[in-house]
Amino acid sequence: MTDFSLESVSMAIHLEEAFPSGSTIVCDTGAQSGKGKKRNSYDIITKLEAVAYSELKGKRAAARKFGVEVKRVREWCSKKAELTYKASTADGQKRKRLDGAGRKPLSEKTEELEDFMLEWFYEMKRRKECVSVKAIGKKAESVWQSYKRPVDKEHNNAFDFKASRGWVISFMKRHGLSLK
Repeated sequence: MTDFSLESVSMAIHLEEAFPSGSTIVCDTGAQSGKGKKRNSYDIITKLEAVAYSELKGKRAAARKFGVEVKRVREWCSKKAELTYKASTADGQKRKRLDGAGRKPLSEKTEELEDFMLEWFYEMKRRKECVSVKAIGKKAESVWQSYKRPVDKEHNNAFDFKASRGWVISFMKRHGLSLK
């Protein structure tokens, strides 16, 4: 037998008046998926401020104040020493990521390719030869063809490499290269 309190019955009556039978109620919790959600990035100083605030008031309070999930604050707290060290360096205060963060190369062969391409780029610059985005892409694809194509163990198929314009631009950013 179920006990109904007077409050729960009156709440049910108010809900029935507000939303008659057959009406549709759309409930958007916002936590169902990350699709369409704006992603934010925070600099190291802001992360350290959140860590300091969490030590005083708690992780949930820090998450509310800085507008992030509690998980983020916990993550920043666990990396407090690294963040503090990086913030003490001159270039570290402007950075948003610690060393080693970001997407990793897909395989050892792509690491070898990037090392080779870096050496090739510096050799071309040393010779004062013209280097373009297209030339870097063509050279990368020809070098890749000389390697045996590694097998992607997860999908059990050959990993194909395309030195697109985007790859070349990202390669140059990763290594701080300029065509000038």
